[in-house]
Amino acid sequence: MACTQKPLIIRKIADEWLELLGMQERADQPFNKLSYGDQRLLLIARAMVKHPPLLILDEPCLGLDDMNRQLVLALIEKICAGKETTVLYVNHHTEDRIKEIGNHLALEKNH
Repeated sequence: MACTQKPLIIRKIADEWLELLGMQERADQPFNKLSYGDQRLLLIARAMVKHPPLLILDEPCLGLDDMNRQLVLALIEKICAGKETTVLYVNHHTEDRIKEIGNHLALEKNH
């Protein structure tokens, strides 16, 4: 593949992720002008552009309001459903459990 084609392919994949997120109209907007929730979604999508075999998400919903939390959880569910990327997902809230993740490790607090 020619070097000039690779950036075009990456841009096409990035555009597909923006479309999936419903953010294609904001493709040229500076990252720091986006809401905190949109930034979080874009960071996850950016990681997925290169089709990683492993995606590690450490508290991806931390600091998000309920609406953005639900959007991030839905995106993670979609990534897990794709079966192409293994997701290591760390969180401290059982209500943020991802259905598509079959293996769970629960750590108990020492009193």
